[in-house]
Amino acid sequence: KLKQMKPDVILLHCGHNHSAEEKPVPGIIAAERTIIEAARKHNPKVVVLLALVISSGKLPKYGYLPELNQASVLLARELSRPDAPVMIVDQFTGFDPQKDTILDKVHPNAQGAEKMANKWFLALKPWVK
Repeated sequence: KLKQMKPDVILLHCGHNHSAEEKPVPGIIAAERTIIEAARKHNPKVVVLLALVISSGKLPKYGYLPELNQASVLLARELSRPDAPVMIVDQFTGFDPQKDTILDKVHPNAQGAEKMANKWFLALKPWVK
């Protein structure tokens, strides 16, 4: 799809399809790196908005999310370039899994989706003309 679409901006929020027992953070970070590098092959100046993923009320399964978010910050610092920034969008802060998710305590409800959309919008605003 990247080859056909050649995006100028990518919104990347990933990491909820694992469990803490898997110790998934290195694999998730490797996947994020692969996505960013693949996008840059098709558009070297692609802007990547990389989310600090939303929190989850399903613990201990998703107890690795704070570690993932810390690793994502480091990845963004490593891969960001003046002509192709990788910018962090903090979806984690202010997201309350008790109030902002459906019954599974993982997926956003309407209120949670609106919170996320507002943060994506603010991050996108400088890049959309």
